Amino acid sequence: MLPKILGEFKKLYPFITIHLYEGNATELDRWLEEDKIDFGIGTSHNEKWEFELLFEDQIVIVMNNAHQLSKINRINLKEIESEEFILPYTNSHLEVHQIFKKEQMQPNIAYRVKGDETIISMVRQNLGISLLAELLLKNDTSGLAIRPLEEDVSRKIGYLIHTKKHLQTPAILKMLDFIKEWMNNNKCL
Repeated sequence: MLPKILGEFKKLYPFITIHLYEGNATELDRWLEEDKIDFGIGTSHNEKWEFELLFEDQIVIVMNNAHQLSKINRINLKEIESEEFILPYTNSHLEVHQIFKKEQMQPNIAYRVKGDETIISMVRQNLGISLLAELLLKNDTSGLAIRPLEEDVSRKIGYLIHTKKHLQTPAILKMLDFIKEWMNNNKCL
């Protein structure tokens, strides 16, 4: 979504300069703290920043099409506990770790991986299953079976701002309003 949002924003406001940083939750926290960025788009992972919800993103189970669980329409977390699992790093997918903690589950970790694309590629190769946010699976899903959990689990995506340090500039406020409007118009909320 972000490339589309940025493209449309730049057409309407060509004189507003945008610098894009891509990082995980730890980097986002540091950049906000150091005032390196004006705002971030991410999950509501802590109470440190002002958070404005943009949409909720379902957490789903992703597996190879040939995996035995692909025949089940909705999967209970207990059904995956013994399966070989590809676990994302904590600072990139906090919600996955929170699910296991809340359910007091110990997944059978086959691999720990940082990158979303790497996890998806490994699942395609039937090296294990994983829990990922549905938004990450919008592009090429060939070779994958994506199933919802019986439990309703999602991550909250929104923008994070360090409002205690300074007031936002008119350009930043324009961008934040544009993002909210774009999400509303594209049925993301």
